[in-house]
Amino acid sequence: MFINNINIKKIKNYKIHIVLFLLFSYSLGFFESLYSLYIRNYDERNLRIYGECKGISYGFIKKVKEKFLDKINEVYVINLEAHPSSYSLFSDVKVDKDKTNLIILNFDKDNNQNLSNEDIDLSKYNLIFSEKNCFYYKKK
Repeated sequence: MFINNINIKKIKNYKIHIVLFLLFSYSLGFFESLYSLYIRNYDERNLRIYGECKGISYGFIKKVKEKFLDKINEVYVINLEAHPSSYSLFSDVKVDKDKTNLIILNFDKDNNQNLSNEDIDLSKYNLIFSEKNCFYYKKK
């Protein structure tokens, strides 16, 4: 009889732990996140998190990489907003130290934002591709 009481208490304890775990997981959105991770591919998840042409601008850099960089995979990225580097999202993209291929993110051309901090003169570049406030330049 004593052994049965201990087993019943353990079973009740496990049930309480399982119910608390499920409630906690549900309140944090664990199951929805797990589903989204399973349904969406890597590019779609990155696009939703890092944006098309805002913030880190994953979508714009990916387009430039696919359309214009071919096998070069060297580009100099300037983000004029305070965001982490975009290089970490692309394992095969290297920093172009010569600044031949230049991507400027979150750049407001109309307000003549200053690029002198980066030692860049846009008159020495041709505009190749742009979307909203993201620009891809190539040195003349």
